[in-house]
Amino acid sequence: MVGPNRVAFKPTIGARLFYAVFLVGGLGVAIGVTVRNANAGELGMNATTIAPVMIGAVFAIAGAALWYFGTRPVVFDKHRAAFWKGKRAPDRVFDRDRKNGAKLEDIHAIQLLCEYIPSSGSRRSASFYSYELNLVLHDGSRLNVTDHSKLHKLRKDAKALAAFLDVPVWDAI
Repeated sequence: MVGPNRVAFKPTIGARLFYAVFLVGGLGVAIGVTVRNANAGELGMNATTIAPVMIGAVFAIAGAALWYFGTRPVVFDKHRAAFWKGKRAPDRVFDRDRKNGAKLEDIHAIQLLCEYIPSSGSRRSASFYSYELNLVLHDGSRLNVTDHSKLHKLRKDAKALAAFLDVPVWDAI
């Protein structure tokens, strides 16, 4: 809660660290390999330079994208009577992109859902549950607000948001 008329969701420190590992790690590999090869006089179009630099660049780009999308503001504002995700003003969000904003008066309920994310291999320990907090609008459509790995934290956030919006929580978990 930012104030009595505004609620904002912010990414956790853990999420920011996760994004930063990809971004900084990728940049570190790309720059480190380039500098090392330049100092050794081996900088050029060869596999010892190009492959690590490209891999590092892919990780850096992925980290930058994760950071950009993962740290977007998620705001509920009673003065503007709006919910929006992103840096654009809410009036622009409504006109162009219904999935990133809604009028507060259009919100019917808060929905909590659980999704099982299986591992992509033989390691079952990498599988986990992801919990979603969605808005259900009067027209039946849903807007995702946030995903979280900690159910107790998400339920606490949903309860506070429901009180702020004066709508019910539909807990399907």
